Amino acid sequence: MTIIVDLISEKLELSNYLNQINLNGKTGAIVTFSGLTRDYFQDKQVVTLEYESYKEMALSCLRQIAEECVSRGAINVCLVHREGIVGINEVSVICVVMCSHRKLAFELCEYSLESIKQIVPIWKKEIYTDNSATWKENKLIN
Repeated sequence: MTIIVDLISEKLELSNYLNQINLNGKTGAIVTFSGLTRDYFQDKQVVTLEYESYKEMALSCLRQIAEECVSRGAINVCLVHREGIVGINEVSVICVVMCSHRKLAFELCEYSLESIKQIVPIWKKEIYTDNSATWKENKLIN
């Protein structure tokens, strides 16, 4: 079993994390999610996002989510979120879940992302083309 959790300020590359996880004969499915910065929010043009976190608590929460996935049957879990400025089309969050079967891998990958948005103390600032900005809590969006 491998659990990787991190908060980084550099660009996220999914392949860097996939290479750190050892596959074994039990792995039948790998589900990944990469969240990208869009260039709009509602009616405003977004230039960049800026993420801030309470790092120690955020890492603890990410680990808690990953461990919950393992307790539900995941073989390997990787949860990584960006900090700092994230440009358009750059990855801000990666979730990787490996399980014996695809259905569980999909379910746990979605659970991971939704849990990150609910409980991990990360906030984002959307910066718009009109030089305005809005800070937002990283919370579940219905």
